[in-house]
Amino acid sequence: MSLGAAMASATGPDSLYLYVIDGDAGVTGALMNLAHTGAYIRKGETDRVERVIRLFEETLDMRRSVHTPADPQLVLIIDNVAAVLAMFDDMQVAALTDRLAAIGRDGSALGVHLVVSARTPRDISHRIAQQIPNRLALALSDPSGYLALGIKLREVVPLSAMRAIDVQTRHIVQLVEPPALASWSTSNPEIARSAPGVYSFPVSLGFAELEPAATSADGTLHIPVGIDSEDLDQAELILRPAEHALVVGAPGMGRSTTAAVITRQLDRGGVQTVRVAPYRSPLTASDNPGQLLDTVGSIEELMHANQRTVIVVDDAESLTADMAAALEQLIDHRNECVHVVAATTIDAARSTRSWTARIRSGGTGILIGGARSDGEIFKVRLGRLDGRGVVAGRGNLIVRGRTLGVQLSGLNAVA
Repeated sequence: MSLGAAMASATGPDSLYLYVIDGDAGVTGALMNLAHTGAYIRKGETDRVERVIRLFEETLDMRRSVHTPADPQLVLIIDNVAAVLAMFDDMQVAALTDRLAAIGRDGSALGVHLVVSARTPRDISHRIAQQIPNRLALALSDPSGYLALGIKLREVVPLSAMRAIDVQTRHIVQLVEPPALASWSTSNPEIARSAPGVYSFPVSLGFAELEPAATSADGTLHIPVGIDSEDLDQAELILRPAEHALVVGAPGMGRSTTAAVITRQLDRGGVQTVRVAPYRSPLTASDNPGQLLDTVGSIEELMHANQRTVIVVDDAESLTADMAAALEQLIDHRNECVHVVAATTIDAARSTRSWTARIRSGGTGILIGGARSDGEIFKVRLGRLDGRGVVAGRGNLIVRGRTLGVQLSGLNAVA
């Protein structure tokens, strides 16, 4: 925290952008409200950790082409790096370690810097450590930690609080207490924050905050359904001609709500929509747009539709055998103007006997809640997603094998 405070006290917020990942229970909290700080991220906010690292990578890419001395200095401070990385699985840790090492290796010359703290030297990967020549070692409870830093025990002297050994020169460094930062707080009306923000993944939103459904020139249907976890952009269910989608959800996680949102998004975009659902489904309510179909004949008529039509089905596992067979036959007919979006349970989606198996094989859909292992329904591997199975509407959008974490919209017009 002292280093971040010292930099902020010496440099204005237009020239220094700080980004802090706190893995040590708020020790760096004093940096949160600085005008220099673009983001203060707690260790559990793994989506923001990913986004801030991507911000640094994108800045590096841009500055490799165009860089001037007037560009602001970007500094990423990771406090207790082991605690931060512990929030990810082994494969993700390996990838993040390589990405942080690349920032450390290439960034300094371009005004992009990495500051990492750890409780023990072994907590910092060698791949990262070898890219950071400037290292300070404070008093360590385990003397063998100095050996890991290449410091011989005879070179170690007793270190009081706020004293450290410069690993490169072996000099003893007296650190100073963090300076007063009140004048640089965002509570000061004369100070404005310039650093780009790295925002939190929302836990709710209303469908009116999204663009309505639209059809591109090649006939592809784009249905905005929520916000993606990577860039916080609009997440779209994409259906090419004759393609269908499966909405799979755990109980109480928003499966029927998502089906209802899709009908509203299609209606807002002027796309003809019809509904199919058993009587107990919320999709049967009269306030949902589109005609409610309840006979086999009404489904069979759609085989020859010449207008873009989307059939939204809820509780697909509970349809009568005749209705399920009619929908199955409709899918096999491959009318390019007709799409089926069917919502069902996780158990039913796994069944090869269900009529929805034909939709599942297309590899496009939405998986809400459940577990990471449920990715096998769409034959994809799901990464970590904060709030999965806890936050209603939190899940993954799958489009032809590509997965994207999403927060799906609710029915409220305004979140």
